[in-house]
Amino acid sequence: MSERKEQILAAALHILVTKGYGALSMRAVAAASDLKLGALQYHYKTRGDLIRALATSVAHQTAAGFDSYRLHHQDAPELLVIVDFMLEDHIGDSLNVDILLTQLRAMALVEPAIRDVVDQLYADYLAYIERCLVQMGVADPRADALVLMATLEGLGLFVGQRAQWEDHAAESVAALRSMLRAKYPELAGR
Repeated sequence: MSERKEQILAAALHILVTKGYGALSMRAVAAASDLKLGALQYHYKTRGDLIRALATSVAHQTAAGFDSYRLHHQDAPELLVIVDFMLEDHIGDSLNVDILLTQLRAMALVEPAIRDVVDQLYADYLAYIERCLVQMGVADPRADALVLMATLEGLGLFVGQRAQWEDHAAESVAALRSMLRAKYPELAGR
């Protein structure tokens, strides 16, 4: 991908995270990229093309961020690695996952251009959690994976950045970790 396209996608991502989906227009992205609208349309002909590229870029960045995180936490149980990756990003801002995934999910409901990309991102996320639970011998790994994924997403919605109860993030994260250790004894002491 060209440096210019990366600059455009970074500007679009910034708008999405800071101002929300409603503010993500071709004109806004052009202005944020210091381009004229025609120059932006040279790279991304339509808003749908731009949104599709943005969703694909976010999926790749998230996967790369997780792979890097996992390499630095090889001694931790796999389930805790994904949980901690999501939780640390919820209360940090490396990928703004709590804001970003909420905005992408909302966009996927009305933008067919990204629905498949977002659905695949969530399917991969669920599959990873489920694989971890299968390795741990959990009786119904799909059900537990869905509950865990929904819980992690919910934390982002309610205690993530700029959320209503953001000031309760630390104790909410501690509560989730405590519940996981109680449900999965093999995680105790980790």
